[in-house]
Amino acid sequence: MLVLCDISAHLALVSGMELYSCSVEEQKAAMAHSQGDKLAVGRLLNSKFHAETKDIWSYLEPADSRMSLLVDKHAKAYKIKNCIVSTSFTAIPTDSLMRIWPAHRSQVDNQAIYVTSPSEHFRRAASRLTTSQLLLLGCWLCGTYRPRPDLSSGFLAGQPLCSSYEIQNHLSIHPSRRYRTKAKEASACLISGLASPAEAALFLLLTAPTHLGGYGLPKPEANPCLPLDASANQLLPGQVIVKPDLFWSSVKLDVEYESTEYHNDKISNYERQRMAALMSMGIDVLPVTKQMLYNPAALYSVAKTIAMKLGLRLREPLPSVQDELRETVLGPCTFW
Repeated sequence: MLVLCDISAHLALVSGMELYSCSVEEQKAAMAHSQGDKLAVGRLLNSKFHAETKDIWSYLEPADSRMSLLVDKHAKAYKIKNCIVSTSFTAIPTDSLMRIWPAHRSQVDNQAIYVTSPSEHFRRAASRLTTSQLLLLGCWLCGTYRPRPDLSSGFLAGQPLCSSYEIQNHLSIHPSRRYRTKAKEASACLISGLASPAEAALFLLLTAPTHLGGYGLPKPEANPCLPLDASANQLLPGQVIVKPDLFWSSVKLDVEYESTEYHNDKISNYERQRMAALMSMGIDVLPVTKQMLYNPAALYSVAKTIAMKLGLRLREPLPSVQDELRETVLGPCTFW
């Protein structure tokens, strides 16, 4: 059996391929029969998984990134060209693996392929990523998008792979304490439902703690479903809900990211109607353009406006720390 981790797990998670949950017994069997030899690498190279993810792989950095397999014993961890075989020296929690193939448990045999779960992937990533990279990783694991540097849009829509609560729960029950503090701090900053890399960047720059480069504002809800009232329904006929981007419900404030890159006239008209509907429901709408997001002074003004609306004094991060966060969240998502 093959158990994918690290870069191979990243490829599985961003590709959008179906993941299947495992029972406790199945996970134990997968680790007990895990393989990390040349035969295992050959199987991986000839698998449907490799065929479907090799284009994504070519965009990731560092460019010499190798496949990654996980085994349960050091004796299984062979030194192999183009593959890193890691050993799990402790018994992993029951939610640590998911199955890629086959789809049905009744068909599982020694040819089955598994992957570390989203929560376990986040935990393992804490050892190799910076905190700002870990924050961005958590945003898409808990969000409705996948970073795809191989696509012109830069991302793919998808259902959330986990939640911040699930990540924090996994960290609390995992026996390994390595990088736990770093991972727990990052996971506490996350929310579910962010729908694009730009929304994630805006969210982190506004709400990450000041010592991590953000403005430390209270966390909003991302794309919550709000029922339309009668007046809003006239602006959005045929709809029953509307979704603000970043919503602070206590003060009825919606911060809207306005992207012009993917908006044609038809979509722009809908967006204007959507914002009008939100305003008709008594919600203050604060639009943020791409130019504002990439301009530190403009984003500072946005953060100050939000803080005033919330009745808070805005705290400012150290410029060097803020620069690192900005470089990560506004740059290409090619790390794994």
